[in-house]
Amino acid sequence: MKIKILILFFCFLSLFNFILGLEVEEDAYISALEIYNKNDFKNSKKLFEEFLEKFSASKYKPKILLKLGQLENDFDKAISIYDNVINNYSDSENEIEAIYLKGVLFFTKEKYKESKNEFQKIIEKFSESIWTEPSYYYLLLNNYALKNYDEAEKIYKKYIDIKNFYVYKNRMDLCYANVLYSKGKYPEAIELYKEVLNKTNTDDKNIFLPYIYRQIIECYKKQNDIENATKYEKELNEKFPKANELLQEHVLPEKSETPVLIKKDESNASEFFTIQIGAYTNKKFADIMYKKLLEKKYTVFLKTEGKFYKIQVGKFVTKQEADDYAKDLMVKEKLKSYLVKKFE
Repeated sequence: MKIKILILFFCFLSLFNFILGLEVEEDAYISALEIYNKNDFKNSKKLFEEFLEKFSASKYKPKILLKLGQLENDFDKAISIYDNVINNYSDSENEIEAIYLKGVLFFTKEKYKESKNEFQKIIEKFSESIWTEPSYYYLLLNNYALKNYDEAEKIYKKYIDIKNFYVYKNRMDLCYANVLYSKGKYPEAIELYKEVLNKTNTDDKNIFLPYIYRQIIECYKKQNDIENATKYEKELNEKFPKANELLQEHVLPEKSETPVLIKKDESNASEFFTIQIGAYTNKKFADIMYKKLLEKKYTVFLKTEGKFYKIQVGKFVTKQEADDYAKDLMVKEKLKSYLVKKFE
């Protein structure tokens, strides 16, 4: 009898230590992630590295490696980290994200052929992932940079044919307008530039409006249409008095990705629709997501229902409006699923 009790005691002790170990691991991951989300990259890098030393077999390892890849200043080391994830976590979201980040890194270093190969892999192997649409965009940018204008045109038309792609549509249009300009197709380029101009808000950080005006002006000048060139020059200076200064400082927006902010409903309606992006049983993870979205200026709700902590984003008058925006949100924040529901 005493032996059985002793065995049970050690079994219980082992289970307790196992659970305690999981909690310590989880807390360490959350602490590092919180510091990373505060943009304290130096200290978060140190914590991520210490985490991997202590918990080398952790389920969080691929996520941490992806973060370390983004924090690494040494190009070769960053590529090596991404290759580690690609080789050891194949056929997972982590592999796709590593390929994507590797492609972006090549692009920022102007290694356009290498970058192009990475995005091509995503399109061919993972056509249903959240990384597919932005991969088309970077593939177009790479071919434009390489002056492969005919290939760029094929990519653009293939993208247009995919009906559920629209988040990057404006940026794709702008890049293709540049392709048309480079091919000397000025009337077509003007029409597309104008379309982008009409669809873009002044606060859109992905599209630099003075640049589009300048391209339209140049197109008209190429056609010796001085009247229209002067018209758009005047409009440019009226809307952007410091346009020439801005254009000199401007870095093409293709090299940065900026989250789209939720547009708050200005009405006083007591009922509205919202987008549920997560239901957590662990409040720590819910709190991290909540704080992260708040810092990005989203309208966020954290609700407790039974054992779940639910994160909901945005206020929308109609279900369709919420559903349309949710698709954009999924790509911007790299989320896997959502649920549109009436806020209660």
